Amino acid sequence: MRSIIRLHRIKLLSNSCNQVYSLHKLQLEYQLNTLKDLILSNCFTAITYIFRT
Repeated sequence: MRSIIRLHRIKLLSNSCNQVYSLHKLQLEYQLNTLKDLILSNCFTAITYIFRT
């Protein structure tokens, strides 16, 4: 009986770890995409500025 409870606890713990990992992964992907957008828009601005002068 104890081993069943222990297994259940381990399963719950691993599930919560997976959820936290997924959340962090989503946040990181979002931050990376935002950073990419920022870099691209800055590059575009720089290029248009160079061509204007």
